[in-house]
Amino acid sequence: MGSYPRVLIGTDGSVDATIAVDVGATVAVRLGVPVSLLTAWSGDDNVPGSQDYAWAKSVTDTAEEIIARYGIDDITSENLSGKADDELLRVASEQPESLLVIGGRGLRKKSSRVSGSVANRLSHHSPADVLFATKPTTTGWGAVGLTTDGSATSREAVRRGLRLALAVDAQPHLVTVAKDVKNDPSPTVAKGNVISTNPAIGTNTQ
Repeated sequence: MGSYPRVLIGTDGSVDATIAVDVGATVAVRLGVPVSLLTAWSGDDNVPGSQDYAWAKSVTDTAEEIIARYGIDDITSENLSGKADDELLRVASEQPESLLVIGGRGLRKKSSRVSGSVANRLSHHSPADVLFATKPTTTGWGAVGLTTDGSATSREAVRRGLRLALAVDAQPHLVTVAKDVKNDPSPTVAKGNVISTNPAIGTNTQ
């Protein structure tokens, strides 16, 4: 895969989701790819305060206005009926080569990791790569951390992360994790290496 063909952004209108809209739009601009906005609703129209279709439409309309400010013209919106994690997983399964961007609040709360959250479930089950946004990109991205344990899946993650880092003009840093079985069986983190951004060098470290 040379690049993500599309950026999928899940939003519910919350502060964290608005950060995800910002981050997703930034990535889409740098990659030159279209954006799809995803909002799930499952409320009852007759229950005050429920998350109904009108609410979902309002959320995606607001997100579209934000993304349009970045100069992105190719924007689609989907207001999905169902649970947010189920619907986002379904879309990710249909578009596994795309990049899914959502807020990362569920990963920062112990209670969410225990009882389950949209972010937590996607982190374990999404067939598409997921970027969990926690901070807006107003100051740009100084660096992107790439971690590997030498496995095939982690090497692919490094390759994809490197392409993303270069797209957003961030300095990629590689961190490896290994075990000294003879002296200390616990995992140790090796010193991070700065990866060269020279296309002729590729992913060699310096």
